[in-house]
Amino acid sequence: MKKATYLITIQTDDGLREFSGSVDVTSTRLVIRENLPAGVIRSCELEMPWGIDDDEQFYLNGYQTWTEGYPLTLNSKSRGLQKAPGYLVRRLHLDRYGDLHFTNYPYREGYNHGYSFGYFYKNDIYRLVASNDETNGYTLLIYESYYNWGIGYSGDGGNQFGRLMLQKDCAGLVLDQGTTFTAFDLYIGEGSCDEVFDGWFDAMGIHPRKAHRLKGYTSWYNRYEKISEQSILSDLEGCTRILREGDLFQVDDGWETNVGDWLSVDETKFPHGMKYIVDAIHEKGFTAGLWLSPFVCNARSSVFREHPEWLMKVTGAYPDWHMVPYTETITAKDAPKRKYTGDMKKDAVDASAPGKNTNAVYPWYGGVAWGGFVSLDFDNPEVIAYLEKVFSTVFEEWGFDMVKLDYLYGAAPFGTPSSADGFICETRAGRMCRAIDLLRRLCGSHMILGCGVPVWPAFGKVEYCRVSCDMTLNWTGAFYRNMIGPEKYATNVAISTAKMRQPLNGRAYLNDPDVFFLRKDNIHLDDAQKKLLAEHCCDTRGLFLTSDDPAAYDDATLQYYQELAERFEKD
Repeated sequence: MKKATYLITIQTDDGLREFSGSVDVTSTRLVIRENLPAGVIRSCELEMPWGIDDDEQFYLNGYQTWTEGYPLTLNSKSRGLQKAPGYLVRRLHLDRYGDLHFTNYPYREGYNHGYSFGYFYKNDIYRLVASNDETNGYTLLIYESYYNWGIGYSGDGGNQFGRLMLQKDCAGLVLDQGTTFTAFDLYIGEGSCDEVFDGWFDAMGIHPRKAHRLKGYTSWYNRYEKISEQSILSDLEGCTRILREGDLFQVDDGWETNVGDWLSVDETKFPHGMKYIVDAIHEKGFTAGLWLSPFVCNARSSVFREHPEWLMKVTGAYPDWHMVPYTETITAKDAPKRKYTGDMKKDAVDASAPGKNTNAVYPWYGGVAWGGFVSLDFDNPEVIAYLEKVFSTVFEEWGFDMVKLDYLYGAAPFGTPSSADGFICETRAGRMCRAIDLLRRLCGSHMILGCGVPVWPAFGKVEYCRVSCDMTLNWTGAFYRNMIGPEKYATNVAISTAKMRQPLNGRAYLNDPDVFFLRKDNIHLDDAQKKLLAEHCCDTRGLFLTSDDPAAYDDATLQYYQELAERFEKD
């Protein structure tokens, strides 16, 4: 039996608690609970020696679905915004799409981090370390390849230069009364890929919602926002060449007047409304899907202009103090050096600092998409009432069968503020879990495709979930993408990330690897790249979607699609 000694430290107002133990790293569930008094949690960490061989690889799951993933090695390092020009970071809010505004990226060789789960693998043997419960805070996994413990696994003598550190993202959490706090609930296992992931999901008691593998079409990657009633109906007719009864036909972004105004259809594009489109889809025998982003709105929307009280707001002092204040943004210069200590005096904004207005209140900007977008506060009863009306309209009045819900991370960029300034009563992970529960209630039995969401909170809650960033019409995306952090768009990155998350398929939900292309126009992939992408999407065995207009397929392309579709549907 392989054992490792771990060390736990929990810092609260009441002082530092430190204790150690040993754990079987072959197969175990490790639950760490501690009686804590009323007060504030400052930090919570677990660390243990974790050696890897020179030729062993590993993967640490990224913050959300778009966060890049690839095999890591002893010498890998994670890049944040070190190469991004500071003005670009500030202008485009590049630190808002992932964890860059609350996690340190030192860009040091042999230092990498991820969320919720990670696995190490060599010769078909996997070692999995995974969180069974994230509601008390995301579990941040940090692996340092060259941390010299001077010891390896007891009785095993493994690599002496490796440390696995787990941090619970719960700093600033207020405990109103003494309680037994679950610091970590972990599954640790060794075996084949199926053995360790089956063991993890058995330990969590999580099962996927009833859903079947789904082929189909989405409008985004050919027409993007330039869709209309005419173009949608034209593509619908073209899809009769490749889709069968029950397959998905999804209308993506561009149907609404503005992001956030989900009850306002763009009448110049869709003069007959969305029910007309749904009826046409159903007439062909297809499942009707619709894209929307329920937790965000852009600055041009009526929601933004008419309901400022609906917007999620932050103060200059920040409700979650260990995050970057709104008035300062991580730049290329200071990103590698930023480290949050949990010391309020060090981490809080200095009210006397020049140019700092700690009493100012701002909407939380989530990024540059659609000219800039902000988050909605779903704890506002009026926001919930609005979303109830939105989903009732989408399903009951328009008749859609399925929704693709995007930019979901916008619901919980920070924890829920407590009554005490500068603290939280709920972690950002707990808030994200609650947001997904709300969506599940609002959608009822209708199918959900989740996107732009931290993957763990969606486990067992959505039928389908994106497991990669967006595809691009070329292989590597725009040349500047490598400068802007881990949430980049690129076809090669999307393929790599989806492969690393493939073990989630059929356990957490059915995986969505995004789309493939077989068309000859409006595409910059060569034939070999298109084939590799199409077969990757086929072999993911979750969703199998294209954004092509199948009316333009020649006989050879049509035959190839049919071969892939048959392969995708086989057990």
